[in-house]
Amino acid sequence: MIQPLNVELASRIGIRSALVAQCLWDLCAGHCPAETSVFDGRRWLRMGQRSLTNVMPYLTRHTARFELERLVALGIIRSRQLSDDRFDHTNWYSFTEYGCDLMLSVECCEDTDIWE
Repeated sequence: MIQPLNVELASRIGIRSALVAQCLWDLCAGHCPAETSVFDGRRWLRMGQRSLTNVMPYLTRHTARFELERLVALGIIRSRQLSDDRFDHTNWYSFTEYGCDLMLSVECCEDTDIWE
């Protein structure tokens, strides 16, 4: 997968965070096959650390976890466990209102209807 770097987004949140945010945005938008679902009127993406390193092989699992946690701390994405299986601890991620505004303001994606 070729991961374009949005320079404006990278200048705001850092290069690795921008790459991960753009990847999650593209996966939620349906540009690549991924498990998504709609809960509480929001589109959620099921993405574990190992899954993220499969999509972005230049990241280690530690870096993937750190960047996902950083995006949550910055208020760009939110994280929940939505599985009914008590042994499945894979997180689901959704962009917050701030995250959607940020991604749309830096023109990362033309599909604005994926969040409705």
